[in-house]
Amino acid sequence: MAFPFQKQEAFFEGHIQAFRFFAAAPKRITYDNLKTAVFRILSGRNRTEQVAFVAFRSHYLFESRYCTPGQGHEKGGVESDVGFAQRNFMVPMPKVDSYEELNRVLRAACLRDQQRRVRGGQESVAEKLAAEKPLLLELPATQGNRI
Repeated sequence: MAFPFQKQEAFFEGHIQAFRFFAAAPKRITYDNLKTAVFRILSGRNRTEQVAFVAFRSHYLFESRYCTPGQGHEKGGVESDVGFAQRNFMVPMPKVDSYEELNRVLRAACLRDQQRRVRGGQESVAEKLAAEKPLLLELPATQGNRI
């Protein structure tokens, strides 16, 4: 998803929409010490998290894990995936009139991408997702899955 700003509300909404897309939440998400989640970096992987983020995380029951500052190798796979998404979903740049339209284009691209076979594997992205689905957390039974 794309948002016109990088506020905590957009951060949460991106998570909510991802959880809806997958119809589940992961047990753990690794972050790169972003201010929307982290209030203070402590030693090692310890963090004081933003109060609203703790409430959000507690609602969905996933754990957070943080990269160690200055250890770029911890996030190389994610950066590679971001590059893949940029090259395959944003080149050429979609011509849209709104963020809503852009997000529909990006969602459709994600759905098409599920048919792709991951390099070195026999299974499609959709098949890998189906295999992992039982390992994910169920979404909370709340109206619209919103906090």
